[in-house]
Amino acid sequence: MQTEQEIIDELLTKFTEIACKGWIESHRQHNTGIGKTFEDLLEKVEDNIGDPDYKGIELKTHRSNSNSFTTLFTACPDGPKPSENTRLRETYGEIDEKSGLKTLHTSIFATRKTIYFNKNKFQMEVNKDDKKIYLLVFDMDDNLIEKITFWTFESLNKKLERKLKILALVDSKSRKENGKELFKYDKITICKFKNFDKFLDAISNGKIMLDIRIGVYKSGKYYGKTHDHGTGFRIKESDLECLYDIFELRSFEEQKED
Repeated sequence: MQTEQEIIDELLTKFTEIACKGWIESHRQHNTGIGKTFEDLLEKVEDNIGDPDYKGIELKTHRSNSNSFTTLFTACPDGPKPSENTRLRETYGEIDEKSGLKTLHTSIFATRKTIYFNKNKFQMEVNKDDKKIYLLVFDMDDNLIEKITFWTFESLNKKLERKLKILALVDSKSRKENGKELFKYDKITICKFKNFDKFLDAISNGKIMLDIRIGVYKSGKYYGKTHDHGTGFRIKESDLECLYDIFELRSFEEQKED
């Protein structure tokens, strides 16, 4: 069985081989093309399971100089009901004009209230006594309506330890040619997760947001049923250092000099 360092060294070697290819045409259109293309070059089979992307290492690819939010992981609420996303959508969702069905799409922070269609306000609360992160719902006069939806510290910590213990950040330049996007992967940073308390601090400080994307099937046999597009805990790429220690950084230019 390979050691952790052997797997890291293997990934760094493969990264160098990919970087040496120079500009590569995207294997998929739109934003997900950058990750899909890199994983194809690693010969990784695409899947939707919750395990890390490469032998225990989670891959996060992004365009150089980007400061967009990146999804750490997705997690449906732990309670109070198994169908909590459906309850939230039906109670607080907004009617989709085309389908006439309710959806709930909003981004929520612990440091401020998010106004949703001038009907309600949402906010996160880190409750260390209950060991839960709560979703707070207010009316427009800031009166608390409910505090019942939650994620347990235990379930969130398990996700982080399972999927994000070691993170590989891959930088890529991008350009357009003849209407197609091309990537040049030129930098990789290997990071190790600090601890769960740092994750909670990042939520409390407003650096991690909860991105709710609860939709609904608009056709087919599941018509009208909840379609969770991924309720994600997301952070700006520039703030990842509050969660991770960097212990390996390689660029293509450095590799060429070795």
